Amino acid sequence: MVDSYTMTESVKDEITVPIVYEGRAAKVILDNSELQEIENNYDECAVAGASDYAIEDYFPEIEAAHSGTLASQWIPQDPELWKIENYEAFLRAREELLAEEANRCLGDLLHGENHWLEDRSTLPVPTVEKLGSIDSEEEEQELSALNTWVSARGLPLGEFSFELSDAETREQQAAFDLAWPQGLQEELSQPVAVLLNESPALIALASQAEYRCFTDSASLRKYVEDNILANTLAY
Repeated sequence: MVDSYTMTESVKDEITVPIVYEGRAAKVILDNSELQEIENNYDECAVAGASDYAIEDYFPEIEAAHSGTLASQWIPQDPELWKIENYEAFLRAREELLAEEANRCLGDLLHGENHWLEDRSTLPVPTVEKLGSIDSEEEEQELSALNTWVSARGLPLGEFSFELSDAETREQQAAFDLAWPQGLQEELSQPVAVLLNESPALIALASQAEYRCFTDSASLRKYVEDNILANTLAY
């Protein structure tokens, strides 16, 4: 149950003084002549068809009476755009004028460093070359045979074309031909990558990621027999 303590109870307990709302109305004093003038003005507007006053007639009158008014409000200067049937085109033209003015103001704030205002949607997106790939059917067969050999010894299967991504940006950096990211003894041994005919840059990248790298099948088999299986039998 939620307790409540009302304003009425607070006043009764003399904690709060009584609140009194006094209705007020604005006092506007007009004599009959002013009222009649307002009425006459409305009548004149109605006779002139104020509600049907075409904008293509209104704009020239405004510009004639106050030169530069339309430009100061970023109104397109083409009279064809003032017609009601061209309203959508009028809006698009005015958007362009407003955008130009906004860029001009930003240019002033940037003290001439207008390169920040360039349209970058058309700039070429730099491509980052991904390191590593299985280049031939022979490599694929060799890797498959190696994976089968590892599995036959009670160890987990490796992942083909394993993608290494940056830990912060999640951007893909490379693809390892065959990898055991959790190690051949999952979470007990070092991550392993098999990189057949790959570049020194990829091998260096894998090493930096703390992968133990093998550039041929024979070296991985020896590692499995001497380091993984031997340790398993010792236990």
